[in-house]
Amino acid sequence: MLPHFQNLVGASFPHANMMPPGSRVVAFVRSGGPRTGETLPASMFRTTLNAGLALATAGAGDIVIVMPDHAENISSADQMSNLVAGTTILGAGFGALRPTFTWTATAATFLFDVANTRLLNCILRMAGSLTSTTALTVTAPITVTAAGCGIYGCDINVGVDADQLATIGITTTAAGDDFTISNCNIWGNAAAAVTTAISLVGADRFKMYDCQVIAETSAAAVGVLLMAGTASTLVDVRRCTFQNLKSDSSAAVTGLAADSGSFFQCGFGYYGNAGLSAITTPGNLQVFFGQTVNEEGETGAASATASA
Repeated sequence: MLPHFQNLVGASFPHANMMPPGSRVVAFVRSGGPRTGETLPASMFRTTLNAGLALATAGAGDIVIVMPDHAENISSADQMSNLVAGTTILGAGFGALRPTFTWTATAATFLFDVANTRLLNCILRMAGSLTSTTALTVTAPITVTAAGCGIYGCDINVGVDADQLATIGITTTAAGDDFTISNCNIWGNAAAAVTTAISLVGADRFKMYDCQVIAETSAAAVGVLLMAGTASTLVDVRRCTFQNLKSDSSAAVTGLAADSGSFFQCGFGYYGNAGLSAITTPGNLQVFFGQTVNEEGETGAASATASA
């Protein structure tokens, strides 16, 4: 399923290219630079995303297009330091041809620290290359500290094996309200025991649509989506699945007593056989048309907590 219509920035259609009024493409990013015979202006090419972001104007709705064969390592803290408010980073290509960003250092980060910024259609390898055998624990690959940001249509790996993983893949702070994750596959291999894949801290009006989140957590009672610290209110999660690969897991999603919002047409799975609760400590999170499944194939009713 494609992202929502308003998120199809720069999409190509049979007879036209669609771009919001007033927006402009300010840079093309390719690690190898412009090709021989390139039809796009060579002056607009940059070899790193941060260099491309430097050409955007804050609040103008500018677009940086990352080319299909771009490959870049994220090796330092706040590596995209030139990100400005209102910028859209649009990955071109499909499947494995999408641009790939690979985290290669413990403290490496991509910060969404300015408002209304979006990342679309990229491959994110938060625990290093899938073929690497070098031990690496990336503490916090992506942190969202500004309002109105979003990640769309991305393939996101949070764990390769037992010693190659992200502690927490995506983290929000209380300032990261109105954050959206849509049409993303967020995954970690078994034995790559992350704390959680997504941690929401005070993420009011968080939205998540048409995503799969499957990984192993390090604690049985912690889900792959964790709401921690400050309550997240009025969350809206639709058509998503959450699966915890930990062998004795008892949680797919973990909430807080003061959370509120809804999960619509969602699935909750875990690889333990104790209980059938969709959400651990659901607070005021309500599940509509959902289902839980445990290791023994037992299914639970469409509610946040299993009925007595």
